[in-house]
Amino acid sequence: MNQALIFMMMTIWLFPFTIFMFYRIFLENKKGLTAMYILSIILVILGLIMVIRYKTPMFLCMLGPLFFFSLYDIATRIFVARYNRKPIDTGYNWQSGIFADRVYNITVTTLGLILPILIFALLYDLFK
Repeated sequence: MNQALIFMMMTIWLFPFTIFMFYRIFLENKKGLTAMYILSIILVILGLIMVIRYKTPMFLCMLGPLFFFSLYDIATRIFVARYNRKPIDTGYNWQSGIFADRVYNITVTTLGLILPILIFALLYDLFK
């Protein structure tokens, strides 16, 4: 793969994390999360077009944001059902009593980073 393609893939993969880490209030709003879902679906469609037309594996990369926002939505719903409140952003927050929020943030970040990369690595040969 050329360097431009790798740069584009990494940019698309890291796009949801910049929103999750620095602008989570946008995701907590229902309209914001819906907008991210729409943008992610557009990326998936563009990825499918690239697979059909250019035979590149970009489709797998463009599934990353949709996967992350779905993971975020499911994890948030589970957290709200269990603790009856929305999770708190724990970055640079040192107060006590928010262990569950820390576990939530670490889990969403880790799964959101590692699983799409593993899926891409496993399915890369199919779309090559």
